[in-house]
Amino acid sequence: MTDTSSRFETLVNPPQEIFDQLLKWSGETEGWSFQATDYDFWRDAYDGYWFFAVIEKESNSFVASVSLALLAPENEEPLYSIGMYYCRPEFRGNGQALEIFRKALAIVGDHNLTLWGVVDLSPKYASKFGLDKVNDCWHMCTTIKMIHVNLDVPISDEYQTKGLNEVDRQKVHEFDRTVCPKTRNRLMDRWFQCPQSYTKVVFDKASGNIVGYTTIRIMLKRKLSVGPMYAMNKAAASRLFHDVLVEIPEWRMHDDICFLHAASNADVTDLVSEYSGGRFESKEFMRGQYTKQFIPIPHQYVYSISDCAHAIV
Repeated sequence: MTDTSSRFETLVNPPQEIFDQLLKWSGETEGWSFQATDYDFWRDAYDGYWFFAVIEKESNSFVASVSLALLAPENEEPLYSIGMYYCRPEFRGNGQALEIFRKALAIVGDHNLTLWGVVDLSPKYASKFGLDKVNDCWHMCTTIKMIHVNLDVPISDEYQTKGLNEVDRQKVHEFDRTVCPKTRNRLMDRWFQCPQSYTKVVFDKASGNIVGYTTIRIMLKRKLSVGPMYAMNKAAASRLFHDVLVEIPEWRMHDDICFLHAASNADVTDLVSEYSGGRFESKEFMRGQYTKQFIPIPHQYVYSISDCAHAIV
């Protein structure tokens, strides 16, 4: 713990109630939607995790936050990622958020650092903090209202899906490595175990090979999040979307479902259009940024990334 003034205090990995306050405030002012258990997931799944939170000491109220995660696979260069950078509106401009952001940067040192820079802040991250190695395209937030979802669309019978318990997990990890440049077996195993998450793997019937997988999560604010969805083609992605969605109890009770994907992957827009009858919203949301080395991603296979806090894909 470090006193930042007589009024404020900075905590590192504080109790869950502080993280819950972050989710409340960021959801109300920015529309962010996560799971309360994401805090435990990040602490457990990454090789290092620091959640910095500024609070008002007298009321124990959340003021600002930033999180830092370390992915350090054996025999690979470590990669740090920053997420959950947020400050309550009434405290913006007083330097509290910037101070803890710099504390996170001090831990990173000379290693590679990445974050997802939202449209308004991306130029500042590049010019002020050296996160100037950027994606060649923006990532879109594409959303379908659940009242517009129609599952009565043609689906190819060349593909079939199976639950994770029916599949050799090592084969799933091998497929994941074709999409993600970093080895992350333990991280994804933990991801699949997150509560209120539904996952299936899709196979090409002729070859028996894995050609994709997806997880759909039930989030706060009555939202569903597709994350990740990886598929070798749109037909495989369509089979995944249909088969996972129908497994979610009372899936229509939620307000909407969201994909986070590169603008260059037009297949996502086509897929969403098919399942919504063209009634969806899509907007530029963020782009991946790095300090030392840009890590390329095969966007054509990524229909939605895992999450917009610490995942690179």
